[in-house]
This record gives sequence, C-alpha cells and structure tokens, in this order.
Amino acid sequence: MRILESDAKSMFIQTLIDESKASLELAIKRMFSISHSMCVDALNSLKKSGHYAS
Repeated sequence: MRILESDAKSMFIQTLIDESKASLELAIKRMFSISHSMCVDALNSLKKSGHYAS
C-alpha cells in the first residue's frame, strides 16, 4: 500500500500486488509532495497561532 497524494483534508492510497512495478521516481516525487505539504501546513498553523513572524 502506498500514498499517492495527500493534503490537509484528503489522502489517496493505492494497493499494489506487485511492488516491483512501482516507480522510484514517482515515489520520490510523492515523498517530496507529502513533506512539502506537511511543512506548509505546519507554517500556516504557526502563523495562525501567532508564533511565527514573517
């Protein structure tokens, strides 16, 4: 099972029977997308709470 896309409100998951068909490049792009979204969400939360001054 792997996460294809996610954001603060949703997550798309795919189940593979043959994991060897998974693309390494797509996996890295997904990891970047997920970690970027997590950072954006964390910064937005800090801004809303007043603990971050931009």
